[in-house]
Amino acid sequence: MKLKNVTALATALAGESESEISEKDKTLLKRCANIVIKEIATEFAPVYFTESFDSNSVPLNSLTYPLIEIKEITDKNGNDIVYKIDGGVIKTETPFTLRYSYVPKDLIESDEIPLGNNKITSSALAFGVLCEYYLVKGRFDEAVIFNGKYLDAVKRAVYKKGKRLAERSFV
Repeated sequence: MKLKNVTALATALAGESESEISEKDKTLLKRCANIVIKEIATEFAPVYFTESFDSNSVPLNSLTYPLIEIKEITDKNGNDIVYKIDGGVIKTETPFTLRYSYVPKDLIESDEIPLGNNKITSSALAFGVLCEYYLVKGRFDEAVIFNGKYLDAVKRAVYKKGKRLAERSFV
C-alpha cells in the first residue's frame, strides 16, 4: 500500500474530496501519516531489516536505518554469535549478518509503506492519520473518536486472538 492511498482514504473518511483540501492540509496529512507509520513500527508491529558486514566492527550510525532493537546477529553460516556494543559500535569476532528493527524514514506520496505486519489495513492507518490531523487542528472530539478506531484496528491486526471454548450444552 502506498502513502497516497492512505492519505486519500483519510480525506474520504473526513468527508472531503482530495480536490477540496488545500496543499497545506495535504502536506499536514502526509506528516500525520508518517507519524502514524513510525508509531506502528515502534510500538505495535516492528519492521525488520537485514544487513551483512565484512567487518567485525560496525558503528551503529552506519546502519541503513535507525536501529530500535537487534533481533539477531549471525555468522556466515547462520549461527548465532556473541556480540557487544561498545561506544556506539557493534563488535563481534567474525564478519556478521545483522537483523534489526528500525524506525522507517519519512515517506513521500509514491512510497510503499514498510510495515512488518501486513494485516494492518489502510483503513487502520487512515484512522490514525485522522486522529493526528484532528489533534493538530484542535478538533479534539473527532481526534478521540478516530483514536479509538485506530487503536482497535491496529490491536486487532497485531495481537493474536484467543481461542474460544466450546459451547456448553445442558442435558
